[in-house]
Amino acid sequence: MNTGRRRLFAELGAFPPPLNAMATAQYLSRADCARSLPMLSEYAPWLLADFFGCHDSQFLSEFALAWLLINAYTLITDDLLDRSDVRGSQHLLIASGLILQRGLTILYSVVPLTAALRSQVNECFGQLASAVAAEITTRVQTRERGPLHKIHTLALCAACIRAANDGCALSKEELAIMDRLANGLQEFDDLMDWYEDWCAGHLTNPLRTCFDHLITDNVNKSTEPTVFSKEELASALVLTGSFETSLRSVQRQFKSIIATSGRSQGSALVKYLRSVVNKLDFASRNAKEIRSNYIGQRKCVSIRLLRTFVRDTTAQKEVHRLLNRIQVQGN
Repeated sequence: MNTGRRRLFAELGAFPPPLNAMATAQYLSRADCARSLPMLSEYAPWLLADFFGCHDSQFLSEFALAWLLINAYTLITDDLLDRSDVRGSQHLLIASGLILQRGLTILYSVVPLTAALRSQVNECFGQLASAVAAEITTRVQTRERGPLHKIHTLALCAACIRAANDGCALSKEELAIMDRLANGLQEFDDLMDWYEDWCAGHLTNPLRTCFDHLITDNVNKSTEPTVFSKEELASALVLTGSFETSLRSVQRQFKSIIATSGRSQGSALVKYLRSVVNKLDFASRNAKEIRSNYIGQRKCVSIRLLRTFVRDTTAQKEVHRLLNRIQVQGN
C-alpha cells in the first residue's frame, strides 16, 4: 500500500504547479487510512483481487496505480460538491480532470478492453455525470444529500480485475455484492461526517432521522449550524436512535455480503467485514444502553431534555467515548 501511495504521489507531483501541491494536499486531507473506514476504497484492488481469486502481482501493481488515480478523482469530486471550504476549488477542478485522464490512460494500458468492460466503464462514468447533476439540483432545492453514493466505482474496480483474471464479466450476484459494499461504506461515511454535513447544510440520512424524532419545543429545526452546538447534535444523534439505526443499516449491508460470498469466505475482505460488523455491533449496543439509561422507552426527544443531557458531564463522556470508538478503522 505504501508503494502504491508513493507512485500515486509521484503522478500527482508531475502535474504543473500549483496543481501538483494542491491535488496532493486535498487527497491527503481525505485519505487518512488509519482513521476512516470509508477509505477501504484505497485498498480495493488488493482486497477485491483476493476476493475474486486473482493473484497476478505484476497486474495488480500496475492496475492499483490506475485505481488510486480514479479513486482520488472521485474523492476530490466529492469534496468539491460537498464542501464550501475547499481552498483553490477552481485549480482542483482542473487537477481532477488531469487525474481522471491519467487514471484511465493507465487503466486502458493494463486491462484487456473487452466489450463487457467497456460497457462497465461507460456505465460507471455515466452514473457519475447523473449523480453529480442530481446532487447539485437536490441541494439547490432542498439542501438534502443527493445520490452520489450511486457512483459504482467499486464495481468498476471489480470488473477490471475479473476481466484481467479470466476475461469474464461480473455476474449479477457479484454486482449486487459490490453495490451493497459501496452503499454500506457510503452510509458509514455519512455517519462519520455528521458534523461537516451539518455545517454545510447537507441533511444526510442520520441527520434526517435525528430531526424526525426531535421535539422542537418551538425551537426552529433549521439546517443552520448555529441552532445546535456540536455537543447537542452529537447527543441528539445518540438519544433519538439515529446513530444506532445508521450502524444497524451498515451492519445489514456487510452481513449480507458475508452471507453471499460463497467460496470467498476466507478472503481478506470478508474477514475484514466480519471484524467491522463486530465492532459496529458493540458500538450499537453501547448507543442503545446510553439511550435507555437516560430517556427510557421514549420515542422522541425534546430540546429541553436534550440540553439537560448535554449539561450532564458523565453523559457527555459516554457520548464522546462512543463516537471516538468507531473512528478507528478495524484491521
